[in-house]
Formats: sequence, structure tokens, C-alpha cells
Amino acid sequence: MVGINDNLLCGEGWHDRTMDGRSGLLYRPTQRHAGFDLILPGGNVEIIALISAAASLCGGTLHGELLCGERLLGDFTLETENWTLRRFLFPDAPVGRCRFVWRTLNPFIPNDVLKNGDFREMGVYVASVRCEGKELSIKTTGNTGEMGKI
Repeated sequence: MVGINDNLLCGEGWHDRTMDGRSGLLYRPTQRHAGFDLILPGGNVEIIALISAAASLCGGTLHGELLCGERLLGDFTLETENWTLRRFLFPDAPVGRCRFVWRTLNPFIPNDVLKNGDFREMGVYVASVRCEGKELSIKTTGNTGEMGKI
């Protein structure tokens, strides 16, 4: 998400790249809503994101959701400023380029707490997002009692 191709994949709702002073990790903060594109292989896909938030500035916990179009893939909470790997299962994903949206339910404005003149609306901090094909295990209805693969 952050790097040479981030301008090609990021849509509206993103702030400029910045660096986490603790780790040197580059990331992009979102606004309340931020869109991005991924090219999916289709089928059962897992969206894997390295995300964080300024949880202490948004009341202790940042709440958000990841959507593809109108389809909710999952919600998340971030209770610390630590970087966290989150996984979102996307069964029956289409093949090709898809638009995703990070939706922050309780964005914050840094100036409200820090009195620093920063009036930007801030949501989730995103360092990377990728997708992987995924096999899903389901129980078969046969007599074998074995797990089937999709």
C-alpha cells in the first residue's frame, strides 16, 4: 500500500505518506473513508493488512470496517498504537480489479487532543495490504468425517 505504486492503487481519502518514528515504517493515514484497488485472483481470497491507529487520540479504541463495494468483509478495533496484522476473508471474490474502502467509525482530529493546529480527520493507518488465494475447510456431508477443501 505504501511505496512506488501506492498512488496508482489509492483512491480518495488518503493523507500523504508518513513514517512511524518508532520503527521507521512508512504508512498512509486515512480519512473517515479511503478507497483502494487490488487485483484479485478470484475465488476464496484473504485480504491481509498491516494497520495501526492513534488509539489514545480517538478515545482509546478506533473502530472500523473493510468493504468491497457495498459488501462488508469485516470490522476491526485497534486499541493500541502497535502495528497489527488483520485478515479479512473474502469468499467468492470476483476476478480482477476491485475497489475496497476503509471506513473509520470514530475518526479523530489531532488538534482536538494535542492542540497542534492539525485539523485533518484521521482514521486507520495503513502500511500494507495484499491478497492471497485461500482454501476453505468445510465439513463434508459424506460418511468419511473428513474435512473437504474448497
